Amino acid sequence: MHFRLDYQNGDFTIVFPLSIQQSRKVSAYHQELRRMISGVHIWPEEIDSKMYPILKLYYQKIGVFFDVNPELLTQSSRHNFFIATEPIEYKGQLIPGLSFLEQLLGYAYPKEEISEGQTSEPIITTGDQNLDIITDAILIFKIGGLENHYSLDELAKLCKQANDRLKQAEESARGETRGGDENLESEALDDDFVKDKSRLYNWLTNLGIKVPAEF
Repeated sequence: MHFRLDYQNGDFTIVFPLSIQQSRKVSAYHQELRRMISGVHIWPEEIDSKMYPILKLYYQKIGVFFDVNPELLTQSSRHNFFIATEPIEYKGQLIPGLSFLEQLLGYAYPKEEISEGQTSEPIITTGDQNLDIITDAILIFKIGGLENHYSLDELAKLCKQANDRLKQAEESARGETRGGDENLESEALDDDFVKDKSRLYNWLTNLGIKVPAEF
């Protein structure tokens, strides 16, 4: 995920998600910004001409993390990044679209509620999405610190990819031994499983992360 921001002089820049470590700090600044605009009409984007002089300090503090100078952005890019994007239809109503900043921080409008008759598995959560993803990463990769290198969305995708690949390898291994083979302990590890672990080990090592011997 990334977004383009245009400058008044015709130049532009691309902004990407921050690492979880950084995004947690930015989220705190963002909450302060949201408190300042609570109850205020935030669309159309031309309202930036009135909002920016009042909120300039908040924009600047957040912009530092993305190497963006809000003073030099076009009115449209500045409003889309910090405040809101074009309205969308949600549950039958038009509401402001999430700002680029909110999307980079991993925010999203809640999905439609489960209809009557459908059931869902109970969700085990800390109540903090960042901590949930960090916990998943530790359980899957057996190490900590990945939040210093990846955004929330990137780390969530890495966890899912690793989990899916390992499940695929395990299912493949079970398929090969199904059919009455009682000497399972002597079966060699599935080649795909070994390759996946090897790739993960090399990838983590290249990041300068110390990988446990039992990995």
